[in-house]
Amino acid sequence: MNQLVHWIRTGSRGARAEFTDADLITTLLLISQEPMGRYKLQEELELSENSTKNLLNFGKINQLLETTCGPTGHFLTKKGKELVSSIFELIKDYGKCPCSPFEKKEHYYILIAPSTRKKGKNSLEMISSWKIRDKAIANNGEAILFLKKKKTGDLDFPEPDIELKDFYPKFQRKIEYHLKIPIETNEFLLIVAAKTLQKARKSAFITTISMDKMLLEKVHNSYK
Repeated sequence: MNQLVHWIRTGSRGARAEFTDADLITTLLLISQEPMGRYKLQEELELSENSTKNLLNFGKINQLLETTCGPTGHFLTKKGKELVSSIFELIKDYGKCPCSPFEKKEHYYILIAPSTRKKGKNSLEMISSWKIRDKAIANNGEAILFLKKKKTGDLDFPEPDIELKDFYPKFQRKIEYHLKIPIETNEFLLIVAAKTLQKARKSAFITTISMDKMLLEKVHNSYK
């Protein structure tokens, strides 16, 4: 199952309520940081009440989420924690981007540290900027920067015929100054811009996971 999965449910009053892989993955990553109630999650995902309810029920049915009595909110099960742990093998750091290369948009960054598979093959399947841009736009992103830390120490586009300095000459110095964790050689930086921070974050998460075919299959297999 390589295509993005859209889960569509019907609300109790007949209104269409839907959520996507991006919503579910973002939910798991948010809740991994702290338990979260439905209303807070609805705000973080920019979903309707019915969609949020159905997403949470879906997470419980698939044993990724659970709740307890009281105000604690939702938290990860053992299975949910294991899935998030697998995601964090690829994602080294993430957050609201401290630099804004695209005007009048919200920016979210992910620092990607690809693992190695058998025979030394890099785990990332999709590393061309245009493919990543298309995936991000398909998930409500509006623009991206996708950069690689090269052996020269330069943070640059993966493609050999285009250079970051020709478009954003001071960007490397700015972003590396503000990031909490340094970018190491052969690591990638993905920045997604969108109308809202919530949209940028969801787009960034699903786009990153889609780069790693084995990880994407593991995510899908966790809630077949």
